[in-house]
Amino acid sequence: MTTILSTPATAEPVSPVFCDRSGKKHTLVPGHRDKLKPGWRRMLQDAPPPPTDAELTSELSAMAERFDLAERVLATYCGSIAGSDVLSVGCGDIIEPIVLAGWGARRVVGTDRKLADGAEASERFAQTARDHLRSASRPTPRAEQVTLVVDDIAKSTLPNALFDLVASWRTLEHIANPRAAFAEMYRVLRPGGYCYHEYNPFFGLDGGHSLVTLDIPWGHVRFNRDDLAAYLAQFRANETMSALAYYDNCLNRMTLADLEIYARDAGFEILALIPRTRTEDLIAVDADLMSAARRNYPGVTINDLVCRIVRVVLRRPARS
Repeated sequence: MTTILSTPATAEPVSPVFCDRSGKKHTLVPGHRDKLKPGWRRMLQDAPPPPTDAELTSELSAMAERFDLAERVLATYCGSIAGSDVLSVGCGDIIEPIVLAGWGARRVVGTDRKLADGAEASERFAQTARDHLRSASRPTPRAEQVTLVVDDIAKSTLPNALFDLVASWRTLEHIANPRAAFAEMYRVLRPGGYCYHEYNPFFGLDGGHSLVTLDIPWGHVRFNRDDLAAYLAQFRANETMSALAYYDNCLNRMTLADLEIYARDAGFEILALIPRTRTEDLIAVDADLMSAARRNYPGVTINDLVCRIVRVVLRRPARS
């Protein structure tokens, strides 16, 4: 008689579960944050290394695409980067202002609450930006065309009516007081001037950015602060302080409806408000997510939840 030995089946790994304060259980999706925010580990470094040449080249290519799109959209309303005095809000370092000047801006003032440290880093960034412009057969700006200023756009110290265009990329979601920021942008624009903004809103799937995107889809929206803190303590104890500080201080909760109100109250004409959505996000939104989101943020809509990028074009009326 032959005995046949069976090989035990390998058990499937069990995904961890988070239980929120109401007792509801949420199954984690391993690798969710890695997929949405692959560079998140850099945010945890006290002194992250400077970007590599390859990273700078990649960022410059992406920047060129963003500027091309901005120029096309602005042209629809007879606006332009080329020939304009431009305020670049939240630029972080010299690269964005130099490249905007290479796109034909007459003069660029780049501002941020904190600018990249060190003359050596600044010169490296500037040289990389100039090299990029030359490789793209674009003019390299003169030194006097580009200025960096430490400034908070919500309480700007810049003079009235100084610019034809106020622009930003990946900045609006980080402004603590967006209502005040829109009022200041209106003030520093000349009558007939434009705003162009492209940003990643809080309520989208990846709106928690690197530190607050959880391995539970829309976890940063589903949970209030107490549940977020409990999640971090359970699964990311070493990140808790950094992530909560980022959640509290670096991400506003501006809905699309809020943006319209702030812009109109400042005096702007809203020429375009263009949410970029993905079908897979729309399919993933269900009644449970909507209920949780509205419990924490009563004004949120499905448009806010499925929108990962927003592009905005505003104009200060010519007679104002």
